Amino acid sequence: MMYRRAIEQSGLAVVTGAASGVGKAAAQKFMEDGLGVVLVDLPGEALENAAADLNAISGVSVSVAAIPTDVSDATAMRDTADQVFGLGEVAVLMNNAGIAIPSGSWENSENWRKLLEVNLFGVMNGTHAFLPRMTAANRPAVVITPVQSRGSPHHPVTLHTMSAKLRLR
Repeated sequence: MMYRRAIEQSGLAVVTGAASGVGKAAAQKFMEDGLGVVLVDLPGEALENAAADLNAISGVSVSVAAIPTDVSDATAMRDTADQVFGLGEVAVLMNNAGIAIPSGSWENSENWRKLLEVNLFGVMNGTHAFLPRMTAANRPAVVITPVQSRGSPHHPVTLHTMSAKLRLR
């Protein structure tokens, strides 16, 4: 219900992890619902291709922007928010970016650290960078943070992702 109220007033949907998969599909859905989209992902060809693909189907009624950003970098996310709010009001923030690196924390602490930096702190950085201004705009808006599962809660990657995402609740 809140989503419908948010899109009725138009604005932008910001999607992290938007270069492929769920993020790209969500951005397309937001476009179909009439929102401009801002694709946030690591710099590179995948982000550029996603922006080109969505621009090709967007028509003239909605905008598509791509901002290369590492969500695990709080300063970069604040800078991204500054850029986005220069484009318009944010109706939807989808903290979708996430990585999967198979390892147990006892096997490779660097992989565990990277998983938490992206899958937990990336969500926190996005929320801290965008939510205060979304709230101050005094308009309906939503924040979406998917928790992705690989089918088994006992899969080693899923355990890291679930522990990172569940800490936010």
